[in-house]
Amino acid sequence: MNNYSYIFLALLLCTKVSNLLSKQSFAKILHLTYDTGHILASEELEVKRRGSISIGDINCATNIGLKLEKQLKANNLEYRGNILETLVNETKYEDICRQVDICMQSLLHCPKEEVQAPTAIIALLKLFCDVKKEATKNNIQCMSNMERMYLEKCQKGCSKMEILKSEGSGSRDMSCIFAYCSTICLANQVSECDSKEDLRNLYYYLNGASMLLGVETALRDDVLPTQMLEAYNKIPLKCREMMDKSGKDIYFKKIVIIFLVSASMGEFK
Repeated sequence: MNNYSYIFLALLLCTKVSNLLSKQSFAKILHLTYDTGHILASEELEVKRRGSISIGDINCATNIGLKLEKQLKANNLEYRGNILETLVNETKYEDICRQVDICMQSLLHCPKEEVQAPTAIIALLKLFCDVKKEATKNNIQCMSNMERMYLEKCQKGCSKMEILKSEGSGSRDMSCIFAYCSTICLANQVSECDSKEDLRNLYYYLNGASMLLGVETALRDDVLPTQMLEAYNKIPLKCREMMDKSGKDIYFKKIVIIFLVSASMGEFK
């Protein structure tokens, strides 16, 4: 998480923020949905960490997702934000999809109940490498350009207090609405790239999976499975809907299954 993103969202989660967003020194946040998911799942919810435990130690699918993330980082392939800019490079696009294919093959060896909802990184990349690969490749340059041109404009427009407080005046509600509003605004712009393709939903799913990735990153270590589920359920509705719909419509029945499956296993040993 870059320093500005962390500071901005942390301040947004405080009650004394009423005049912050009206200042002219507004700067865009590149990893907004990822950072929002990460902060909502950790700092504000005050999850009590316990010992040295990791969901990757007992969940096959999650462990495969973690290895995929490490591989992407090792190859300097950005996936937490601005992934469209990464995918514009055809060589990087194919490299990512090659690694996803290897990952999907590995999932065949995992218990069936765990594969029902692997991880956000798998859902995110499967969107571009399988479910919507053709539509993405045909429009990736335009989509990336639209995101770059309108990112700051959308975020600035969504920072108005009447919008932030539309779902409640609590700090978590405001933070969630900021990410949700920015996503919808950008999705509408991206949809202009091709009237024949549902690019609006594609961009929405991208950000829902990115937000879930932030949540998973915050909760994957030193947190009991029951605490994961509790933290997820406390995230504001609009953000949970983004994450649930992304998982459901891309590949899985419901993204929250990953937390339910983990919780059903009891405490880590």
